[in-house]
Amino acid sequence: MKPQFSFIGTIASLLVVLLVLSSCSPSEVEKPTSVLRENTITTVKAFGESFRSEIVKIDGQVVVWENRWGKHVVTLQKRFQNIFPIWTSEGESSVYNDFDKTQLEALFPLAVGKEVVFEGIQYRLEADEGGAFWAAISVVGTDTRKVQGEVYDILIIDIITETIIENTISRRTTTLWHATELGLNLKTKYSHQLGVNAMPTVKFEVVEIDFPDGYRDEERGVGTIRVHYEDADKHEENNTVVLNETQF
Repeated sequence: MKPQFSFIGTIASLLVVLLVLSSCSPSEVEKPTSVLRENTITTVKAFGESFRSEIVKIDGQVVVWENRWGKHVVTLQKRFQNIFPIWTSEGESSVYNDFDKTQLEALFPLAVGKEVVFEGIQYRLEADEGGAFWAAISVVGTDTRKVQGEVYDILIIDIITETIIENTISRRTTTLWHATELGLNLKTKYSHQLGVNAMPTVKFEVVEIDFPDGYRDEERGVGTIRVHYEDADKHEENNTVVLNETQF
């Protein structure tokens, strides 16, 4: 005698299998763009001027920042996962880094000890020139940063980039204090050496965050961002500035 199967029973069995499979599937890897939001704003005081930095677009894994002095856009930058620059435009200068972005996937989720080394081509469009670059990104430690009374856990990320264009080596060293909860770099320090010429080390420090309307209001409130800027070689306390307190 053949066993009898009901249609409803078969469907129920399939649903159980699907639920089991879905529970075993890997969860989405946490990346900065999973928590970043467009219209997040920073206001920076540098070289006696104030400018506003805003996330104007998040396109997949690319974060687009627009920096303004008054009504004038002075810098545009695209950063992969808000970590590594893809394209930077400042005045007549424009630099584009072309590389296989899948090589950076091994960094995520960010954790101490993770690192990647990769190569690419850098183009300097205003000079119509380009050359090979290599970069190393490593998560080297932890820290905490207090912003608006809230203490955030920080991952310290070191980035070293070397570019060779027309037999001249350009080396840039960047350190990010990255708050994974926010997807933001709450502190950035970088130095640049072009050939034998070393440029001053500079750093930026976010001390307030202006989130988009309705985002994180209940958790931390919304306020104007104030950023502390200083030439790291001077170590002068009077470089700390309180910026425009108006809401955007």
